[in-house]
Amino acid sequence: DHLGLDVSDLSPHAYHFRRGQRQSEAFADLPDEGLSATFRRETALAREDLAFLTADHPIFRDALDQLLGGTSGNATFAHWKTGNGKAIFLECAFVAEVLAPTRLHIDRFLPPTVVRVAVDHRGEEMKTPPPSALLTPGDPGRIIRQETFRRDLFPKMLAAAQALATTASDAPLREARQLADETLTAEIDRLTDLAARNPKISPKELAALTQLRDETLAVLGSPRLRLDAIRLVWRD
Repeated sequence: DHLGLDVSDLSPHAYHFRRGQRQSEAFADLPDEGLSATFRRETALAREDLAFLTADHPIFRDALDQLLGGTSGNATFAHWKTGNGKAIFLECAFVAEVLAPTRLHIDRFLPPTVVRVAVDHRGEEMKTPPPSALLTPGDPGRIIRQETFRRDLFPKMLAAAQALATTASDAPLREARQLADETLTAEIDRLTDLAARNPKISPKELAALTQLRDETLAVLGSPRLRLDAIRLVWRD
């Protein structure tokens, strides 16, 4: 429903999905007349008129891709009432990732890694982020309408968060490069040893594997830290 589909209950554990008024290209595999489906295998086996929505179903994948790739919810505001004085906090979720050709399969060494940091209005790190369970919705208008906040305070907090995230991402990036080097070097050594006893192992295979290692280490040396989501918290 959040992604633009109308969802109707047909019976226990059975639903009908159809396109709503908001047009979306994400659900190209959804029939024009909609789809009756269930998430329970037992129900799907008992009723042939219901599709079985698994994690591999195109509609499920489309919904997940749209949820993760969309901008809705990437920036939020919350109120934290504590009675401990006024303060502003900024939580940021950065993603450390590497842009590389698919053939390198970089995600086996470094999958997209979330780095979460939080800073206060002085730009100092919060070791313990504001507890989500105590946060309530709020109106950010009073804060973001202030020119000093937009021009000076927020850029300072964001820059501090970026610096902290860059430092925090060093360890997983270093571990990924080490893992890639050890894994691919061991494969090269294994193939070299095999080639000494098996003439069918050609020099081209060894050269290709060596090139793969060098390319992998090169792209892992140029990671990207992408800001994925932020939450501004007002405490009073």
